[in-house]
Amino acid sequence: MLIPPGESVVETKSCKVCSANFVITDKDLEFYDKVSPVFNGKKESIPTPMLCPDCRQRRRLAFRNERKLYRRKCDLTGKELISIYKPHASVVVYEASEWRRQAWGGMELDFDFLGSVFWKIAQIQKNTPRPHLHVPENENCEYVNQSGYSKNCYLAFVTDYSQDCLYTHGLFRCEDMVDVSVATDSQCCYECNNVERCQNIYFCDFCSDCHDSWFLSNCHGCSFCFGCSGLVRAQYCYWNEQLSKEEYERRVSATIKNTTSGITDRKGVLQNLSYSIPNPSLHGTSNESCTGDFVSESKHSYQSFFCERLEDCKYCTNLRDVRDSYDWDYVGYQGEQCYECLGTGDGIFHAMFCTHIWGNVRNIYYCDLCMDVEHCFACVGLRNKQYCILNKQYTEEEYNILVPKIIEHMRKTGEWGEFFSPSLSPFGYNETVAMEYFPLSKEEVLKLGFNWSDYEPPFPKVEKIIPASKLPENIADIPDDILNWAIECEVTKKPFRIIKQELEFYRKHSLPIPRRHPDQRHLDRLALRNPRKLYERKCDQCHKDMITTYAPDRPETVYCEECYQREVYG
Repeated sequence: MLIPPGESVVETKSCKVCSANFVITDKDLEFYDKVSPVFNGKKESIPTPMLCPDCRQRRRLAFRNERKLYRRKCDLTGKELISIYKPHASVVVYEASEWRRQAWGGMELDFDFLGSVFWKIAQIQKNTPRPHLHVPENENCEYVNQSGYSKNCYLAFVTDYSQDCLYTHGLFRCEDMVDVSVATDSQCCYECNNVERCQNIYFCDFCSDCHDSWFLSNCHGCSFCFGCSGLVRAQYCYWNEQLSKEEYERRVSATIKNTTSGITDRKGVLQNLSYSIPNPSLHGTSNESCTGDFVSESKHSYQSFFCERLEDCKYCTNLRDVRDSYDWDYVGYQGEQCYECLGTGDGIFHAMFCTHIWGNVRNIYYCDLCMDVEHCFACVGLRNKQYCILNKQYTEEEYNILVPKIIEHMRKTGEWGEFFSPSLSPFGYNETVAMEYFPLSKEEVLKLGFNWSDYEPPFPKVEKIIPASKLPENIADIPDDILNWAIECEVTKKPFRIIKQELEFYRKHSLPIPRRHPDQRHLDRLALRNPRKLYERKCDQCHKDMITTYAPDRPETVYCEECYQREVYG
């Protein structure tokens, strides 16, 4: 258990789900006290959590389906849709454009002090329309989700302000990308992971400001490099060997790089090379007193991942511009004093135990799918409302009298201070991001009280299904007819198709047809990242203690920040 500097352990607790020990520090108590709501001058204290940080995050992520798409009808117009909600799911689904046009408030309930508040919220959820996808302002992007302001994208998830991107995840201001996860301001990249400001790179991971290169790992400011790891501002390097321009071009042209087996071989060589080249203990820039990976421009934030501009935060992921918040996943943007939230953003202050809320939101608790609301409790699907409970309108005085009574009732049911029950999720656990970071069997999922989906959508009719092993290794040998076939994934055996835009990309860049299903390729890229866990380990150079995402028994060479900067940047 890692304790942030300057914090003291006040209590050690055992997670009620996994039994792991976790600690509560004095700073944690200060936070819970700070965000505890006040009604009529009396503070309703937030209790310390009963679940460890991992189990809390797993519970939240079970409410977020990013990648599973289904065909179903709009429940308002009957129009055929591509949706994150499978057919016959127990929710009302409207096409997003119709949903935005309507002022849906859902059903209303009186509070009767009987039974579970979560059960009452579930009844409202089942009768409140939900958008079929989260897709603002896209053009020709039917098969995307959590993506906006983009054009001509296909199976692009969490991808904004981008164009001509296929099979991507986590892109921002990118163009002409295929099979890329987490990229910013980049163009023409293939099979890459965590890249910034890169162009014309292939099979590269954790790189920035690179172009015209193949098979790079942890390289920055490099160009015309092949098979390199840990280089900075390098040119014409081949497997980390400095060459002349002429010798580099000769060796690269002689290298078989456009066949399936050739690519597989070079990935293996690069992996072995990266074991001996120093790796940074954590990825991040311009931070002050932070722990976590891929955090930048942040202060006093701990155990957070893939975040920018945090201050005084803990247990956060995929956020930007957030202060004084704990246990929050996606998306941030000017948020403050939030706790146990998922998929919320755009100017939020003091939101707790909420999912999918946006806009000018203030002082709301246990709300779902609300926009521009203030002082609301246990509401679903509201817009431009104040002082509502279970979607019913109250006066300010009535609200401030009734909410403390509901909180006291929730204390008795064990619900106050805890995120929604997993059973409220409209998705099966295996449809959500939770399955990516916390994989479980069906039996384990059901035992823990999560939902599970056994639904398998019918596969489109094709002329034939070809095993991946039967594919030609070279793109030049692939016929146009492949657009009418399906390929059987070499790992999962699930069939998948190649689309015309994708085939044109492979031919243009002399790349072989992939042999794995897009979902498996996404998981393969995810596996290249370190887990979202922090360990104590000694620097392999100066041997001082450091915090890192590399477990002590892993084979990579890992340096503390000071040694890495000195070794790589001189």
